Amino acid sequence: LWVYAYSSWLFNKYLSDYSKAKGCVGEKFPTLLSNDVEDYLVYKNYLVEDNTVCFKKFLQPFRFIQLKKRLVPGRIFLSGLDYKIFDGGVVINFALPKGAYATTFLSNLFELRQGLPVPEWVNLSQIDSKEILGQGNISGLREILKDSWYSKQETFK
Repeated sequence: LWVYAYSSWLFNKYLSDYSKAKGCVGEKFPTLLSNDVEDYLVYKNYLVEDNTVCFKKFLQPFRFIQLKKRLVPGRIFLSGLDYKIFDGGVVINFALPKGAYATTFLSNLFELRQGLPVPEWVNLSQIDSKEILGQGNISGLREILKDSWYSKQETFK
């Protein structure tokens, strides 16, 4: 897992540097875990900085890690956006392709927080987001997951 996390981190670092230098990005970029030497060179400065230039040598025993050329878009668009503002807050529903980060989109809408303590203004009551959006309800899912279902109220008491 750490190999893929490091590769993603370097991809995001490169993408940030690239977009700062050249503006909005629409093209596709290679990943670190490529078998193409040209793709490796994109990340060489970061690898030197992190002292991980020889990382491929250390990956050899891990045959399940396949080095192959992958191009990832620099800009990804969400689809199926639906939202509703209600008395307790806002419910948002959208879809992103595999590998995209929902938090990146959400951070452009909200000031995100994590950890404790939870601010007093946060509504901890349970809601059914599907019902609020008119997409059915989660009662069936709740029944299936009843043994592992818990509320935020239980978490933060």
